[in-house]
Amino acid sequence: MNDFFLADNRSIRLGDIEVRQIQVKNYDQWLGCTAQIKVFLDKKDHSDEVLTQLFLAHPVDVFKMCMLVTSIDADQLKKLAVDQSEFIQLLRTIVSVNSAGLKVEPKPKGKADPDASWFDSFQFLISLGHRHEDIMNMSYGAFQAYLKAGRKNYMNDVSLSATAVRAAQHSDKKGFDKFRKELNKQ
Repeated sequence: MNDFFLADNRSIRLGDIEVRQIQVKNYDQWLGCTAQIKVFLDKKDHSDEVLTQLFLAHPVDVFKMCMLVTSIDADQLKKLAVDQSEFIQLLRTIVSVNSAGLKVEPKPKGKADPDASWFDSFQFLISLGHRHEDIMNMSYGAFQAYLKAGRKNYMNDVSLSATAVRAAQHSDKKGFDKFRKELNKQ
């Protein structure tokens, strides 16, 4: 899905069925039913065969995942599962729309902070101008994209500050004024 699809928290319709993106506020429920699904799908394509194997290996988790992000209830889902081709099409759409929430997260490089929590990520986004309510209603894909963009912006700011400090320490007044004028050009 593209950036605008994620940022606008759009959904896709398959006939009468709406397939939504998982929102941050429901991510704890998503984690509960997708842990094994993520591992199963890791580094695999989403062919009919793979999705059929996924359903056969983890039917309860697949049903829970489907119910979290679609407009259908358990009875309708069971009826839909009878027609394998329609069900696999639904499953493929769910996996595609929610691909950000189905990636196996790489282990952090270096030493991980044992006290890190979701609140740290929220506080970081809040410090960049997001509101708590807005973050909770973001799709998980948008949440990840905003975190990545925020980190990139933060590192650019740190780099610029370090460059300014270095320029101020190692140049005369004329050289530093020239550096500041270059920064202010738009």
